[in-house]
Amino acid sequence: AHTRTSVISAFSSLYPDSFELTEAQQFRVMTAPSCAQPMYLRTLLQGLRLASLLTAAPIDKLLDKFLACNTAHDLIDKNLNICCQSTFSDGDDDSIQSDEGLLSDIMGKILSVVYMSRSGLTEAEIWGLIRMVSKFEPSEDQARKLMSILKDFTMVVGNMHSFSHEIYREVIYKKYINSKQSLTRWHNVLARFFDQLPPCDRKLVALPYHLEMAGSWNKVKNCLTDIDMFQLWWTPKFKSDFIKFWASLTRVTMPSTEEKETSQVAQKSKKDKKNSHKVDNSDSDIHHASNGSTSKPSFDIVEEYVKSLDEYRNIKHPSDEAVAGIILEIGDFLLEFATLGHEKDADVPALIHPKVLPEDLKSIGVPYVDIDEEGRSSLVYPEILHIYSNKYKTDDGPGTEGGKAIDDVPECTTYFFNRWMWIQFPYIALGNCDARYTHGVNQKLQVDMNDGNMRGKKLNDDGMDNGASGLRRSKSQVSGGSGEMSKSWSNKDMKLPKINFNRKAARSISRVNKDTDDELNVMNNKVQQRLMALQDSIANYREEYDFVVQMKSIVSKRLQDLKDALIDLQRTSESCSQYDGELELAIKREAEGAQKYDSVKTLHKNLIHLVTMAERHPANVPALITELQLKVDQDTFLLAEIKKRLW
Repeated sequence: AHTRTSVISAFSSLYPDSFELTEAQQFRVMTAPSCAQPMYLRTLLQGLRLASLLTAAPIDKLLDKFLACNTAHDLIDKNLNICCQSTFSDGDDDSIQSDEGLLSDIMGKILSVVYMSRSGLTEAEIWGLIRMVSKFEPSEDQARKLMSILKDFTMVVGNMHSFSHEIYREVIYKKYINSKQSLTRWHNVLARFFDQLPPCDRKLVALPYHLEMAGSWNKVKNCLTDIDMFQLWWTPKFKSDFIKFWASLTRVTMPSTEEKETSQVAQKSKKDKKNSHKVDNSDSDIHHASNGSTSKPSFDIVEEYVKSLDEYRNIKHPSDEAVAGIILEIGDFLLEFATLGHEKDADVPALIHPKVLPEDLKSIGVPYVDIDEEGRSSLVYPEILHIYSNKYKTDDGPGTEGGKAIDDVPECTTYFFNRWMWIQFPYIALGNCDARYTHGVNQKLQVDMNDGNMRGKKLNDDGMDNGASGLRRSKSQVSGGSGEMSKSWSNKDMKLPKINFNRKAARSISRVNKDTDDELNVMNNKVQQRLMALQDSIANYREEYDFVVQMKSIVSKRLQDLKDALIDLQRTSESCSQYDGELELAIKREAEGAQKYDSVKTLHKNLIHLVTMAERHPANVPALITELQLKVDQDTFLLAEIKKRLW
């Protein structure tokens, strides 16, 4: 009793504003025999709090209804009935009944999709699923009530709702699902919902899981082979699940004798029922769905990715380099798939295709398997494809493990990888024919120059440089036209004339002898000298004025000539610069054209080499076909002889 009191007090303290029990009500809870079960007590308290919030019913009446349930399962079922009915009713006490109508079934669908989810659903995903299956749009008050009910039965981790206890899952399954056919139907619904998403992490987590649970193995295969999704699958975050899915889809399981007999009996019984026309169509469909969900086919990885890659190329039209990168990533997956030993369960045959020599693959830039002196094999990538090699990846896959002793290295087949590379190696080489080839050649030249083995120049486009230089010369000639024109004007012509005026020297006057002349004559001579100096100054200023006037007219005339020359130069400059944009565009076009020409020329040369290599290793080997036909004939004869002896 003390423990129950502590639990009730602790629960009430969590919701002080919305839930409180009186002493009499607490006594009824403590003395109820079923409350001795912890889960029953927890469910009772949660049910009382939730029902009191959603309805106007008194707690005593709710206690009467809840305490009438003997187990926690019955109590959860009763609580769900009350919550669903109160959500879609007017809130009166009389409306609290256990029957469910069309609207109250929405709560069951919400809980069902949460039950079917792999790791929970977000609120947006829940409403998206409800709109898809029922075309129901709740009001704001209904949505609030439904979410409050859902939060009371679930926990939220990463914004995703999932059930907080297994007992809730048991009640939901029994109340709303209750059959394998319903499970399959709901998994198909969730798969259809997540299939609408673009390639993303959420789609990779949910879609293949629901397809697998629904038994839609072909759709699971399509989810794995889609090239856009494969580029997300083959990342450290998802590669482990990706390999597990493929291991399941490629595993070959031989049916036991009992399974064969059961299958034969089922087929015979189905045939008899079909002939008698006594079976209901719905039952037949359910039986067919259940049988289809249990049988799992085995897929050929290489064949599926060949078809998927061809479809991707026809729809998206990627570059040859992008296609080569995808092929190498798929090859990396197939190699890791083999090293983990999954090819053994796939029961792969021996590779019968003729082997392509490593020297040939190396010559066209395709990764090849190299075997050292101790018999250990390793995949060698060319330098231009180093980003696809395992040693540059950050995950903890087989490519990054430490060295092992020879006896500890497992032996495994690489049938899928070898077959994939035998089919796709021309595509990888095709991706190396253009930009990667030029990059590889320049990189090789740079390494040789750094090592001192070669002092030549880097790979460049001589034709492009010569053509561009020719256009540059023509540009300099056009721009030099203004220079030729300006040569007709010398530097002296551009300068204004200097104004130089030679002033006359002052008139010389002989000195007067003071001893012979009297003082009056001396004064007269001084006055006369002063007058003569003034007259000379006036005459000089007049001459200087006349000179300045003449020079002004000369400078004005020269200034007008310079203005006329300036107008001519401006017009010449405008006539020359109006083609500068076209000239720059022509230079750019010529450079691009020369680059494209050299690229096409290099591509043509490499394609000729690739055709030679393809003819050396043809896809159609007549000798191999003849050998296979002989083997088929021998097997047919052997089977016929065995039948004769047995029957």
